[in-house]
Amino acid sequence: MAIVCRRCGRQYDVTLFQFGRSITCECGERLPRQAETRVGMEQAEAESAGVGYLTPVTDEDLLLYVIRHGQTVWNKSGRLQGQLDIELSDDGRAEAARVAGALAGVTFEAAYSSDLKRCVETAEIILSGRDVPLFKTPALREEDYGEWAGKNYAEIARRWPEQCAARERDRANSRPEGGESLGEVQARVTAKLDEIAAKYSRGNVLVVTHGGPAFVFFSKVMAPEGKLKGNFSVKNCTINVVAHTRFGWKLQSLNSLSP
Repeated sequence: MAIVCRRCGRQYDVTLFQFGRSITCECGERLPRQAETRVGMEQAEAESAGVGYLTPVTDEDLLLYVIRHGQTVWNKSGRLQGQLDIELSDDGRAEAARVAGALAGVTFEAAYSSDLKRCVETAEIILSGRDVPLFKTPALREEDYGEWAGKNYAEIARRWPEQCAARERDRANSRPEGGESLGEVQARVTAKLDEIAAKYSRGNVLVVTHGGPAFVFFSKVMAPEGKLKGNFSVKNCTINVVAHTRFGWKLQSLNSLSP
């Protein structure tokens, strides 16, 4: 697929337009890209998640590269980690190294990470050899699962059937025993990312967090009224890009293996 300059007719391959950033033709005409954002996603998953079309962004906008941490042994066995401080597995470290290679050509102004070990180590692997400041913050932690932490889904459903049913009815406001709701996670994560956007008005910032915070923030981006929508999950060590433009937050890619 090619983008054609309206002024002189020159053609440019769409791969030159990183996430909708415009380039300038040899004749001086600026060429914004507008193309489908189904990078790394099957069509049905994209439609279910509510991802439709790339919003054109410019060099004046901010791009957040949001990465879910690499895999842990608990991820593989299906145990909820929540805010328990579980470290990466060897597979998770290999995943983070792959992301480091994929993002080698991206210059970051700064990086932010959940202060839990699995995120910090993922960020450190991605940033290895770079002079990029890394800020660790509890605002990007996983949901506090309370009594559910350390349990698998089958045990949770058996021991807390009423709470599980309440969560199905109201994903935003129900909470595990002793934990927090997804609505509360969405509020703290969105506040932190809005703060980052206010500090860095343009360029690229790396954000390493967890599956829950990434899901609720992307839901907020796709449904500004805050509804937790979409039947999708954010996979370990995939590359997800969100642009902060004059129109607000816009999701650019989901579960991609390359920038």
